[in-house]
Amino acid sequence: MTAGVFLPAFAFSLIFYDRLEAVLEVKEMHAFLDGVAAGVVGLIAATTVDLAFVTAARVPSLAVAVSIFVAALAFLYAWKNKLNIAVAIIGAGVAGWLLMPSGA
Repeated sequence: MTAGVFLPAFAFSLIFYDRLEAVLEVKEMHAFLDGVAAGVVGLIAATTVDLAFVTAARVPSLAVAVSIFVAALAFLYAWKNKLNIAVAIIGAGVAGWLLMPSGA
């Protein structure tokens, strides 16, 4: 499933790279592309808020979930390394598995 989600975007970028670069050189397109970028940021923010509400309603212990989230953010801020994202995701998953009651 992951390949089906990400592969088309990467393939599109690789196949049409030259044409996309030509579009970026057109000054008149910058305002349009800025609008598209703002729309994408808005969609990501709306999805984040929706996901946060759904997760907060389903998680057995909101305090534990928030603590894991804050610890992961602090870890990412403190440890600057290429592997920090992967380690934070795995660590948060393990912490959730250990700290949340079974069946969550």
